[in-house]
Amino acid sequence: MRVVERQNHDRRARVQEVIYKMIITTSEQLVEKSPSRRPYPWRPTPRSLNGKTPRVLGIDPGTRLMGIAVLEGDDVIYYAVKELRRMRPGFQLVRATRDAVNDVIERFSPGVVAYETSYYIQQTTSPLLGEQEREIRRLGKAAGLKVVAYSPLYVRQQLCADAYVTKHMVAQVLVERFPELAGYRMNQTPRSERYWLNMFDALAVAVVATREFRHGANASGDEPTARAA
Repeated sequence: MRVVERQNHDRRARVQEVIYKMIITTSEQLVEKSPSRRPYPWRPTPRSLNGKTPRVLGIDPGTRLMGIAVLEGDDVIYYAVKELRRMRPGFQLVRATRDAVNDVIERFSPGVVAYETSYYIQQTTSPLLGEQEREIRRLGKAAGLKVVAYSPLYVRQQLCADAYVTKHMVAQVLVERFPELAGYRMNQTPRSERYWLNMFDALAVAVVATREFRHGANASGDEPTARAA
């Protein structure tokens, strides 16, 4: 009896692993979008960041959809939305987050990881979101990168001079700055528009981090800077 139960358990584990790989592969093929113009040269960001403009990996955490953007100076060199809604239980979500973040770090060699923190009410109602944020911070530290965190209100204040603008307004400001992204705001269904807001939120975080490092802010110290508005 125990042998049969063990065989059934192993079979379920193999099926779950296949499903996980299918979801990750599908999201890679269908979700990720890279700019048509490849920036040159592609090089690792200098580790000395004082007064320099680093390559920044911006992340908008989410237990359903996670936005990612890589920014170097005024060039968006990568952006994506990661599909995570089927990653349950919690350890699968953390694993998928780890795989996605590590993949981008390995491919684009950022010098900074910047992520948007969740609101307190989100943390209390969704413990998985807090766990995901801690994993993002851990991964950045493990890779030897500078890690910074900003509240949504701080990002909007810095980007739009108003902490209480909507996500749509933030996206519009970014489209004006990066016209190549206009297609993600025009002729989109409401569902698709909401989907790509995750990418715009990640890019907003990267823009704020780039601006601060460019002007010498956050150039010293190792701890993430949680901006409270």
